[in-house]
Formats: sequence, structure tokens, C-alpha cells
Amino acid sequence: MPNGASRRGFAIGAGSARDVLIATAIAGGSGYVITVTAGAALGREAYLPFAAFWSALYFVVGALAGVQHETTRASRPVSAGTRTHTGTRARSIFLLTAAGTLVLLVTSAPVWVNRVFEEHGAALLAPVLVGAVGYVAIAVTSGVLAGLGSWRLVAVVSIADALARLTCVGIALAFTRDVIILAWCVAAPFGAVGLAVAWVITRAARGRYVIDAPLPRLAWNATRTVVSGAAMGVLITG
Repeated sequence: MPNGASRRGFAIGAGSARDVLIATAIAGGSGYVITVTAGAALGREAYLPFAAFWSALYFVVGALAGVQHETTRASRPVSAGTRTHTGTRARSIFLLTAAGTLVLLVTSAPVWVNRVFEEHGAALLAPVLVGAVGYVAIAVTSGVLAGLGSWRLVAVVSIADALARLTCVGIALAFTRDVIILAWCVAAPFGAVGLAVAWVITRAARGRYVIDAPLPRLAWNATRTVVSGAAMGVLITG
């Protein structure tokens, strides 16, 4: 991306890929702290359903990362005041992806929920749904920011999500060992951070970017990437 285009676009705190690498390390480290701490606090019997929930949620999140990749490819900066209404809107991508994800998870739930979550069943499905929708908001927002070269903001979003989750689970473990409450503490930051960041960033960047891929083509590309990510997840994790 030319420097001039970046300056005309939404490149506040542009940063670099190094910022994203640091954010990834922080997010991964916080996840490791959560799982180890939860395992020590819950004990083997209670930790098993928590671990099943964690794996299921992050399997979905890993697959949905394809939405961010395709949004990044389709986003580009424009000069302030440029007419951008003919392009695909980030809101449309979010609504379409969130709806499709919910439909797929809910309709397939009878096949896998009781096998994965056993007696907790639907009680753990609800936070998976909330976490998935929240992550879609993060994926679309981060995709737009990455497309505009605002790597520092991409990193900030990732760190905010990870630290919010670490804080929420840490506070919950101080008062309870209830697996359902802990599951909500894992899922809620996706929704809270995702929707809050999406609301702020899309308004701050309004009129400064365009997603120039038609929605049907973007949806098809994202679907292929998501399916590929899910297939890889199945091969790696079983």
C-alpha cells in the first residue's frame, strides 16, 4: 500500500506486523494462563467440561479467522469525502457471517452438543454462540484495520480481548468453580470487546475506507477459507 494512500486512509498508529506478533504472543500466553489456572482450581472432573468448551469455542474461532483474512484482502483506504456507498459495508459482512454461523451451529447442535459437552449440553452451547458472534465482529473490524495498514490497532483489539478474558476468568475463579459461569467469562469478552470496538472503529473510519469486493463474492471466498480452516482444525485436533 502506498504511503500516501495510507495517510489518506484510517492509519492512526499504523505500527507494523511486529505489533501484531507481540499481541499474538500476549493472547496466546493469556490463554495458556487461563487453562492452567482453571485446571488447577477446578480439579480433573470439573475441568474436563471446561476444557471441552474451550476447545469447541476456539475451534469455531479458528475457522472464522478466514473472515478476517478475506475482509483484509477486500479493504482499502480512500481519500476523505470519497463516495463509498457502492462498496460492500462491514456491517453487511458481520450480519451475514453472524447469521450463517448461528444457523450452522444451532442446526448441527443435536449431532455434537451432547457428545462434546455431555450433561452440560445446551448450557454450554449458549456461550459458544455468543462467543462466535462476538468473534465475527472482531474478525470483520480487524480485517478492515489490517486492510488499511493500521496494524497497531489490530494489535490493540487482540490484546484488549485477551486481557478482558483473563481478568473476567480470574475474578470468577476467586468466587466460584461453576463451569457454566466460567464458560460465560470466556465467551463474553468476544462479544463485549468485538461489538464495542466495531462500533467505535466503524464510526471513526466512516468515509475513509471501502470494501470493494461484491458481497456475494466476498461471502464465497470467506466460506471457502472458513471451511479450509475448519478442516485443518479437524485434522490437527481430531
